Amino acid sequence: MIDNKQLSDDELISMIRSGRQAALLRLYKMSKESVRNLILKNQGNEMDAEDMLQESLIITWQKVIEPEFKLSAKLTTFVYAVARNLWLARLRKNGRLVLMDDDSKLTVQVEEHGERMDMKLVRVCMDEIGQTCKQLLGYFYFDGFAMDKIAKLMDFANSDTAKAKKYQCMKKLEAIVKAKYTKQDLL
Repeated sequence: MIDNKQLSDDELISMIRSGRQAALLRLYKMSKESVRNLILKNQGNEMDAEDMLQESLIITWQKVIEPEFKLSAKLTTFVYAVARNLWLARLRKNGRLVLMDDDSKLTVQVEEHGERMDMKLVRVCMDEIGQTCKQLLGYFYFDGFAMDKIAKLMDFANSDTAKAKKYQCMKKLEAIVKAKYTKQDLL
């Protein structure tokens, strides 16, 4: 049994590696709200949020017990990233892809009845933002890569530089979408 003291990520990882399921419960409690908010803000419901959290914790557990696992962020951030990637994959599979960026208010939605047309509109706009932006946004939204990985792949100085560039690219994409299309075109 774990008491209510704050545990470090290293302590949780150690507990997971020793098979202590109490660590999983602690990680569940620590991650629940952020994963829930992610799913609810992106077309999900409470049941979806619970499913994504459980799947994310299972994947996290499996990754942590691998000897070569190295944590490059907080453990709760890792769980969140797994949940985000799983949820994006599910939305893509169900034809309800949503690209949302908290920094800009651009939302591109693809519904089943208009999937081909909407994706065509998005692709046209993506082609107009330039190769660097197209590649960066593809890595982030479609491949689900973290900013540090994008920075390495694209030879940016660090993840902050990649994040700033992503913001600029989203602004550029938003301006192109607004100039070319009305809201009705995207529905």
